[in-house]
Amino acid sequence: MAGYNGYIGKTTDGGSTWTQMPTGTNDLLYSLFFTTENTGYAAGMTLTSESKGIILKTVNSGATWVPTLFDYKLFAVCFPDSITGYCIGDSVEQNSVINHPVILKTNDGGNTWNKLSYTTS
Repeated sequence: MAGYNGYIGKTTDGGSTWTQMPTGTNDLLYSLFFTTENTGYAAGMTLTSESKGIILKTVNSGATWVPTLFDYKLFAVCFPDSITGYCIGDSVEQNSVINHPVILKTNDGGNTWNKLSYTTS
């Protein structure tokens, strides 16, 4: 479970009780995805005036999280396998109110993320 103020909750009893994990951030986290029992990712956005996107990664079941910041607001993260992952969000061009969808992809287990190009019809 992910949420406001960097909240990530962990359950070991099917959801009867939850323990807050230390993320080291006070940001808004929208999405949480684990590829293994140990490796997981959270996506969200900073709560500063700049509203940067953030992806957190853990390799120790949520005991510690490493953040990576992006110039896009990020809303969801998923991995079809342990190496390939996607994160979706949006960006707003300077002096514009129009949001532009953003898709980020990793091919190395979340160590690096690249913005995908796409066209709309």
